[in-house]
Amino acid sequence: MKRASQQEIARRKEVAQRKGEVVGAIFFRILLERCDVFADEPEVAERLRLLIGEILMDETGHVAFCRASAAPWLLRPARTFVPRVAAAVLRDVPELALLAGGRDEVLRRVQEGLPVPWEMPWLCLEPTR
Repeated sequence: MKRASQQEIARRKEVAQRKGEVVGAIFFRILLERCDVFADEPEVAERLRLLIGEILMDETGHVAFCRASAAPWLLRPARTFVPRVAAAVLRDVPELALLAGGRDEVLRRVQEGLPVPWEMPWLCLEPTR
């Protein structure tokens, strides 16, 4: 069996990181939407919205950076593996599926991709040439 080169190992880690960033951002979006679980405790719900919102912005920035710095040939494999990563996370943390309205709903949202938050409109700008 041939051993992977250091360069190949680094490339695999990079692809894995990019997939994890997208899945993480989608899960944080679900958590942000479900802060209503704490409606009986408005101060707790508001604090969670603030904290999770900040984390989501950070994760979205990571996704944008990964997307911008990815070689074009990495995008197709990443899109193929993101649903698999999400399914693996759901096996480990099934409560996320409950919060989102079921496993199928989470996987649908993963396929849909990460929407650009209104606070980050610069992500939608077309690149200049």
